[in-house]
Amino acid sequence: MTQRTPFRERGRASWYGRKFHGQRTSNGETYDMYAMSGAHKTLPLPSYVRVTNLSNGKSVIVRLNDRGPFHSGRIIDLSYAAAYKLGYLGQGSTEVEIETVGPDDMPMLQAAAPSAAPLPVSTAADTPPPTVDPAAILNGAAAPAADTTAAAAPGQGVYLQLGAFQTRDNAEGFRGHVMAELDWLREQLAVFDDGGRYRLQAGPYASAAAARAVAARIADALDLQPFLVSR
Repeated sequence: MTQRTPFRERGRASWYGRKFHGQRTSNGETYDMYAMSGAHKTLPLPSYVRVTNLSNGKSVIVRLNDRGPFHSGRIIDLSYAAAYKLGYLGQGSTEVEIETVGPDDMPMLQAAAPSAAPLPVSTAADTPPPTVDPAAILNGAAAPAADTTAAAAPGQGVYLQLGAFQTRDNAEGFRGHVMAELDWLREQLAVFDDGGRYRLQAGPYASAAAARAVAARIADALDLQPFLVSR
């Protein structure tokens, strides 16, 4: 961390999500919407700031690795995960206070630090969504217990795929997050082992139209666009 002079600022925070997931940040890293990161116009990259949502008192520490926001009236752009923890995903923006942090905050700085390995990317034949690792947003967030045994191959029908993961733990972690946010979807969710790839899917649905209706509800609630899989 290169910032040494104390810095504090109040203003509006926005967030950016899947549209930028996997793209290059201003300091050459890869943007991960599930990491605790942010963008600022002038602070050193990388550096760490504490962000407090002034409407509810929630606070997080994020690692700045990008420039922005390029929108008048905004002082910081946060990742999906950070906005989720601060409780303003649905609003789009909120009033915050940001302040630089130092060595005394090392435990929280380590939580905000990027993982050593880049996120894997999963592709489907027709629609290529990013593989996601939601561990960052699940840390400290209560989620219902989930059966961690991967289900057998799904039966015939129309399914919605919400994500594909390299480990079952990550898939089950994301299932727990989705169940915590969308209790009505709980009974429709299952993790399927597809030759070492763990796919979180919902269904089956009677028709593609029925599946699309559910996909729209999921997209509105989670800023996540499932795609249809027919078997």
